Amino acid sequence: MKKIIILCFLLLISGLVWAEDKAENTGNTATAAVAADKTGNTAPAAAAADNAGNTAPAVVQKEKTIIVYDVYRHMETASNIFLGIGGLSIAMGVGLASTANSDNNAIQLGSGIGLALWGGAETGLYLYDKNFGEKDQNAEKARQKFVEMSGWHSIIDLAVMVGGGCLTIFGNNSIKGYGISAMVEGAMLATYDSINFFIASNPKDVKDWGAGVGFNIRLASR
Repeated sequence: MKKIIILCFLLLISGLVWAEDKAENTGNTATAAVAADKTGNTAPAAAAADNAGNTAPAVVQKEKTIIVYDVYRHMETASNIFLGIGGLSIAMGVGLASTANSDNNAIQLGSGIGLALWGGAETGLYLYDKNFGEKDQNAEKARQKFVEMSGWHSIIDLAVMVGGGCLTIFGNNSIKGYGISAMVEGAMLATYDSINFFIASNPKDVKDWGAGVGFNIRLASR
């Protein structure tokens, strides 16, 4: 009987020890699983963090507009503007002359006739250059010639303004109007030729100015 009791007691103890060992092993397995799960979850998190870092907006380079000087384009546009000056002069001259009273307003009549004559001459020069003018095939030589021509024309324009001023100051009424027309034409042409001279003689400056200067784009770029 004692042996049976002792045997049962030993079996009970053995069962408790076995149960405790199993419970401990089960706990360790769960802990390992949780740890593995946490480790597995950190990988996607790290990838997500890495992706988030990669999605930062890239630095966008601002586009830069470069104006390329083209002497042939410049000369063509300048020629068209010259024709426009001629047409404007004819229109102003006809308007003034047609509304002037020859008896009472000789100055207005002279101004109108003078402007119309200047406009006719400018239109004739445009047509001659368009049909018979020669174009240098070397761009640099063409630019240098254009610079020289514009420079001389600017000086002549100033001389025309001075001469017109002298006629206006010292002439009688029949002459004053022609002096005024010469001053007006000289001022327009001096502005025109001076701008052409500056652009053609400083193509680097034209390029560096960029798109902010509208008349340079229209006059001297392609």
